[in-house]
Amino acid sequence: MPKAIELKEGDFVEEVFQVKRKGFHTSQNGNPYLSLRLSDRTGEIEGRLWEGIEEWTKNLTEGDFLKIKGKVVTYKGQIQLNIKEMNIVHEVDIKEFLPSSSRDPGEMAEELRGYGGTIKDPYFRKLLDSFFNDEKFMALFKKAPAAKEIHHVYLGGLLEHTLQVTKLCLESLNHFENISGDLLITGAILHDIGKVYEFNYERFIEYSTQGRLLGHIAIGVGLIEEKIRGIEGFPEESEMLLKHMIISHHGENEFGSPVVPKTVEAFILYSLDNLNAKVKGFQSFMEREGIDEGKWTGYHRILERHLYRGQERQG
Repeated sequence: MPKAIELKEGDFVEEVFQVKRKGFHTSQNGNPYLSLRLSDRTGEIEGRLWEGIEEWTKNLTEGDFLKIKGKVVTYKGQIQLNIKEMNIVHEVDIKEFLPSSSRDPGEMAEELRGYGGTIKDPYFRKLLDSFFNDEKFMALFKKAPAAKEIHHVYLGGLLEHTLQVTKLCLESLNHFENISGDLLITGAILHDIGKVYEFNYERFIEYSTQGRLLGHIAIGVGLIEEKIRGIEGFPEESEMLLKHMIISHHGENEFGSPVVPKTVEAFILYSLDNLNAKVKGFQSFMEREGIDEGKWTGYHRILERHLYRGQERQG
């Protein structure tokens, strides 16, 4: 298995990498070269090809997989791969190139379905079952990431995030009175389902055309409406309250919600969804920056702050 993160100066490489970015450049000596940003699930490395570049410039596409032979060198303090030979590979295990959840997606799906089984409302139960019994949808749900950046940015991340939010919502029922548990848990399970189509994740994680034009909130509401049409007698108010949870779960208009939460169940979902995403985002950023960089991380552009690592946390 390729491990970009372990490469060091002097290593001879004969591995498969994915092309994240390509560019045609000229060195200070006037020699043309093809610059490639290469990756596997552990990290990225810059690669440079000096021979046969005209053919590769035309035929190589970002997202392609390459079997590369070369040597790791250091240039201006940064390691890079001096490519001697490369060939396109057509069949790969995508899990070797995209990070994935540490949990088994089948186990997470069964656990989530178990929480759905606690729903007493027959119409919400039928709605959830219509998704859990949809093999095409579940195959995507088990594989999709939860985001392109910030939190759960890996295969299975959407299912992992959904399960965590659902468990947080279940716990909240032990602390608050007069909450519709059936509505809250149904909303928690379905709040992000539009993300199965918001992203492409066959080669790398990127927004799909549908995701860019509609966004996962609108896509999710459409999926729910489609399933409800197949459930005779589904109460109009139940549909309205559930759809309100989906369209308000980002909390504010500026963060993508057409309306703000206006029911207590919607507010709980928004709050716990935001909590789970932010905590995971904090932890992922600290892990990505390594453990030998001091007590403070670098500046997080999206969260707009440095993060304090401090001493190693236990328990």
